[in-house]
Amino acid sequence: MYQSQAHAHRGFPPIDRTSELAAELLDVVNASELQAFLGRLVAETAGRIGTRSSDELLGALQQIAERTVPTLTTALGSAPPASVAARRASRVFGVELEGVSAEDRDYEIARQFVRFARAAAAGSAAAPVGRAVAEAGREFAPGLLGSHPL
Repeated sequence: MYQSQAHAHRGFPPIDRTSELAAELLDVVNASELQAFLGRLVAETAGRIGTRSSDELLGALQQIAERTVPTLTTALGSAPPASVAARRASRVFGVELEGVSAEDRDYEIARQFVRFARAAAAGSAAAPVGRAVAEAGREFAPGLLGSHPL
């Protein structure tokens, strides 16, 4: 039983693992680790609400992560340099990152991506993946749907 499940089982609300998951995301160094990370994140969320993850959702989340999480753009070499990805992520996730150290910037972007991914996974239980991603984007990644999409 996960610690958060055991905690909730005793009458306490579940422990928020956003910070822990963000730290894990920052440790990802290749595509297979990213796939494994996203698989665990989506499976944990899906399991909590009694549904399954989908390859379509995982693919969408992987594409967004590769383009917005600066540490991934550097590790995977799949997008522009980290500074460009950070500016893009700031727009996509609607976070202000001016004057923040690169380490703090990357951590906050990872936290916001985790929030977004969990919301998309939860929403995909009741709606098609595209709609679930869009709904999660409205709350956690408003720039994903704006005039400057990825």
